[in-house]
Amino acid sequence: MTASTLNPNRIVIAVLARMRSERGAGLLEYSMLIALIAVVCVAGVTALGSATEAPFSSAQSGFAP
Repeated sequence: MTASTLNPNRIVIAVLARMRSERGAGLLEYSMLIALIAVVCVAGVTALGSATEAPFSSAQSGFAP
């Protein structure tokens, strides 16, 4: 390796160029969308779970010998 390939200024410029790139923005947006969908699913299952507990319990007791 030569001294020019280890130039700190080139490294800083390369890192800053990567940070300014919008290539990873799509991944972040999809991650946030998946997290939002997961929160909505958990809230829905929690709300419907308590509302459907009684009918399923009575149906289960009907199958008992």
